[in-house]
Amino acid sequence: MGECKSDQRIIYETGSRFTDEAHKKWDDEQGFYDYLLRKTGYTYETLRERTWAYPEFEYNKHEKGLLRRDGTVGFATSTGRYNFYCPEMLHFGLSPLADYEEPPESPVSAPELAEKYPLVLTTGARPWGFFHSEHRQSPSMRRLHPDPTVLIHPETAAAYGIADGDWVTIENNFGSCRQKAELTTRIRKDTVSADHAWWFPERGPEDGTLFGVMESNINKLVPMRPGKVGLGASYKSQLCTIGKVEE
Repeated sequence: MGECKSDQRIIYETGSRFTDEAHKKWDDEQGFYDYLLRKTGYTYETLRERTWAYPEFEYNKHEKGLLRRDGTVGFATSTGRYNFYCPEMLHFGLSPLADYEEPPESPVSAPELAEKYPLVLTTGARPWGFFHSEHRQSPSMRRLHPDPTVLIHPETAAAYGIADGDWVTIENNFGSCRQKAELTTRIRKDTVSADHAWWFPERGPEDGTLFGVMESNINKLVPMRPGKVGLGASYKSQLCTIGKVEE
């Protein structure tokens, strides 16, 4: 624990390998925070004493000439207007109009794959008390949410022979993992929703599984494949099937 480093320190030390001393704006976490706060009237120390400060909002900036560099009224676009048609997208070979495109794996775009994996898999829902992979080691948080869970509609679960609280294998063409079934009518019958970022700190480092990080990791079923503009990872639009784990 004494060797732990903050996220900011890790990022700073990594970035330091790509630049020289002349381009370093700070050398510690406090310097980094002071830099972020440089236009707010606060420093790290004064804000720590205050504990909370919320920025004031100014509405209708487009009507006051506060969005464009030349101070004219309008939005920060090439036309000054709110663009439904974005001509800049044409330079990237993309549609200038927003439209819907079916995910690569879906019952519509991949019907043959959907025959083997008939359920839509959505991931990334955040249980209260956790933030991504954090707080699994906190006893109070684990009492609230002790196991990785997958939400399944009761009728869907019955069709697969799954009862509430059963351990379930979730599988698709990319991989598989295990989570515990939670039956609920809050989800569509053709969809399951799986927790993400699970590991088991109570196991200790000596069992050779890195705290079971791969056993219930739903990312094993999700490809690293952003959308055409470099955004929009498909972690809520995969296909899968489920099955009861026979102990």
